[in-house]
Amino acid sequence: MKPLSSHLVEVAINIDNKAVSVLRNESFHIYGKNVSVPGLPNIPRTYIEKNYKREIDEGLKHFLYRYLVIDYLTEELFNKKIHLANFPRLDRIELGKEQTSYIFNISTANRIALREWKHFVFKAPRRKNYKDLDKQVDLFIKLQQEKAKKASLDTVEENDWVYFNAQLLKEEDEPLLPNYSNNFWIKVSMEPPLRPFPASFIGNKLGNIFITNKLSLNEGGTAIMPEQYSFLITIKAIAKGSYLTLDTFKSGYRLPNKAALHEKIIEVFSYRNDISQRRSIIEEMFHLFFSKHRFEIPKHLIIRKQSEILSSLKDRPDFQAYRKQPDFMKHVTMLAEKQLKEEILIDQIASFEKIKVEMKDITHYLNVLSNERAKEFIYFRSVFDQVKDTSSPYQASLIKQTCRREKTLNYILHQLTR
Repeated sequence: MKPLSSHLVEVAINIDNKAVSVLRNESFHIYGKNVSVPGLPNIPRTYIEKNYKREIDEGLKHFLYRYLVIDYLTEELFNKKIHLANFPRLDRIELGKEQTSYIFNISTANRIALREWKHFVFKAPRRKNYKDLDKQVDLFIKLQQEKAKKASLDTVEENDWVYFNAQLLKEEDEPLLPNYSNNFWIKVSMEPPLRPFPASFIGNKLGNIFITNKLSLNEGGTAIMPEQYSFLITIKAIAKGSYLTLDTFKSGYRLPNKAALHEKIIEVFSYRNDISQRRSIIEEMFHLFFSKHRFEIPKHLIIRKQSEILSSLKDRPDFQAYRKQPDFMKHVTMLAEKQLKEEILIDQIASFEKIKVEMKDITHYLNVLSNERAKEFIYFRSVFDQVKDTSSPYQASLIKQTCRREKTLNYILHQLTR
């Protein structure tokens, strides 16, 4: 780790070139089988190396970034308690004699002098007292219970989230890199356009193992021909997506009984001025914390966050209309600063309180996020805003980091309102 400035450090993630060489040789072999040249029934390797080496190396860079590098980086930063101010930015890739190095610029946040926040006086916004709200919640709970009876917890069904391990294989279905594999999450959606890899999970059970050549981790590069590579897939966890699993919901929000469950769900049914009670509670909590913890965000960090927000907004159909508004960039700047402050505060409280994320926390998070009504409970979801293709696998560490923020938020609210 190399400091570049007061809020910027350089971090290198190194991969042994022996592993890179194994991948490159396999790519040469695959190219030789799939490239056709008039007059050459059998393509010699020298021809592939001469004409495709640059393309293959470029593809390997993208593949390794998604398959190994970003997860390892995220875990390392978490373990070393480095508080990020923005998502790590890949600066360059250096090809050395013994290793390939991915060099990242990491924006860091100053440490906040946390006060004894558990003694803060917090008055949560109240619900509306319409009786109709209680009827709506009762109906919602009943509907989730009915859906649960028809579903199978250990079988992958449409709209579920699946946590799986991917091990790269040779043609003989032996591990290509025995010491390297990685875990991912994927949303199993059957909405068009239908993607073959997510669809291949349908009907599989927890613990099932299968081989597929439909997993693509080469976003941004084309050289490695991912449709020709095979992966050994092991299903390690399932988060249901078609209904709210009430037992895990009660456990996730520490609800002792049915009455508490009912009152909790009211939070996403009760609205004032188009803002749910749940969102009002969170906004009020942050308002309280920022009145007690005053800190500034450097301008260059805000500019970087602005860029991320604009990138997530530009594909929305109403983006062009909003962008024409005279105060559009002012609002984006305010939102960028707000999000940065919230993430920095939550991350530092999480470190101080030693908040740990278990698999049950992640399945609970994804289950709530998948429910059209209940997803209003989820406040932190930036990892999903950054990925355009929702049918692609998500790095497990990125979802874990987002889930940790959400768990910390709920921990704070529980401490303030119990």
